[in-house]
Amino acid sequence: MRIYHKLATGFLTVSLGVCALGYTVLVVQERLVEEFLNIAGTQLPGTVAEGAVQTNLYRIMSAALMYEFTRDPADRDEVQRLLEDLETKVTTHRVYHQSYDIDRHVEVMEALAERFVSLVTQYVGLVEAGAGRERIRLARNKVGEVLDEFNAKVAPVIEKHLANARGSVEAARRYGRKARAVVLGASAFVLALSLVLGYVISQLISRPVMALADAARRIGKGDLDTPVDIQTRDEIGLLARTLGDMARDLKEITVSRDAFAREVEERRKAQAALRESEQMLSGVVNSVTDSMILLDKDLDILWANDVARELLGGDIVGEKCYRLLFNREDPCDPCIVMECFRDGGIHDVQKEITMPGGKVLDMWVTANVAALERDGHPARVVEFMRDITGIKRAREELERSLREKEVLLKEIHHRVKNNMQVISSLLRLRASRLADERDKEMLKESQNQIRSMALVHEKLYQSGDLAGIDFKDYVTQLAGELFRSYGVDPGRIRLEVDVEEVDIGVEAAIPCGLIISELVSNAIKYAFLGGRKGSIHIGLSSTRRGDERLVELEVRDDGVGLPDGVDIHGAQGSLGLRLVSILVSQLRGTLTIKR
Repeated sequence: MRIYHKLATGFLTVSLGVCALGYTVLVVQERLVEEFLNIAGTQLPGTVAEGAVQTNLYRIMSAALMYEFTRDPADRDEVQRLLEDLETKVTTHRVYHQSYDIDRHVEVMEALAERFVSLVTQYVGLVEAGAGRERIRLARNKVGEVLDEFNAKVAPVIEKHLANARGSVEAARRYGRKARAVVLGASAFVLALSLVLGYVISQLISRPVMALADAARRIGKGDLDTPVDIQTRDEIGLLARTLGDMARDLKEITVSRDAFAREVEERRKAQAALRESEQMLSGVVNSVTDSMILLDKDLDILWANDVARELLGGDIVGEKCYRLLFNREDPCDPCIVMECFRDGGIHDVQKEITMPGGKVLDMWVTANVAALERDGHPARVVEFMRDITGIKRAREELERSLREKEVLLKEIHHRVKNNMQVISSLLRLRASRLADERDKEMLKESQNQIRSMALVHEKLYQSGDLAGIDFKDYVTQLAGELFRSYGVDPGRIRLEVDVEEVDIGVEAAIPCGLIISELVSNAIKYAFLGGRKGSIHIGLSSTRRGDERLVELEVRDDGVGLPDGVDIHGAQGSLGLRLVSILVSQLRGTLTIKR
């Protein structure tokens, strides 16, 4: 069998195995794509759309409550904008549910949404018209009842969607595990088959080749009686028989004119190839964009490429490098070329080099061994020089621009903090003119909330890192200002702060500060009535759950405890406690209450 027949047989066998493996992978991929399209294309969009409608209802309710307390036209406009956005989300929900047999659910949801919009419009209208508190409260309670009814009817459907999605995900996982086992098994089989075929074919080819090489080596040394015993019928066998015939011919004719002529021709070709190789090497070296010079131990320039000759002014061979580059009469101290001669390593340094025309360039200079003596010590060193003037100037400009932007960003944080302090001062002045203690208390809570946000910007302005703040210092200062705001006696209520070094960005620091402000304020006002003594504890710690990092924020007190009738998640809770629940949802967190 010819060699190419052997190779073709092996390659064909391996190719068939690879094709089978590829077909298996395609089938697996199509099945997994179908499963994930079923999840992402038909199940989850409806759940997302329904959740978006639910979220929008809460946002409308929050905006309406804010308008009731502030009577600010901007808050009223925000309610109107959210109502218009609700209509778009309801329409999107119907589109996503066209493929589901739950038209009755869609109609019920749309009816509740329409009723919610009507009641919110009435509620906002009463607030805008300055109606009595009792009428406004009744309108607000009706809105909350509709929202509770919506949640009660929407939650089962969302749970159904999620159950279907979880089932599809689990099915995809099971199939993925089976598919991986099949693919790994097929891959192992193809790999084993390739190794076996490779070994067999290599033995069929390499053994005759090694025997032939050994015979050729012995014949080349003059042993013309060497037997070439290779009986294969492929090209190697033909070559072996030819080599045997050549040995016999050489034995009969030891020297001939033709052999001498062939030797002369081969030497001529070798010399031509050597010259071509030298020209190619010279072209490659001269195409390098860095300046290159070759130096001996006396620091004399032995050779330079075109870039170096053009940069340093023509023929520089024979010049001393320190005199040509640095206009010195003795070597540099330290000299990276001499260090390279001493230890044979690679050395580099940044230098300012004066060109022949007087122009000064910033250069990155690298020295490396180019040739060795017989004893292994460096005999020649090549020096590379790269112009980094433009890079250095660009880096300096970039650093200057970065410093300017940091100053500007700090100034922005400073002005935001100042504006919030102005708002806080305005609220304090407004509270001083009110006679109703309940209104004063609400303004004081708003003032504390604004101060908690302003404190974040103040910490960022004072910090060297504009991406995060010292959260422990922030919590300590925030709680201290709350104690001072409510006139707490430190001997009666102690403050305990246990905050770990956790990296919290600005987007999370502000909601956390608002949560702490609300919970600490409630503890100060209600947990220690009647002169009761105790402590308020604020803790922050970081844990890991698998690959996920979790941050736990804890606010507790040893006062009278949160009454059982207070529902922090429902409509009956206070605005501050509901705000805590909303902020926890924004942080994608979980709220746990231990009474």
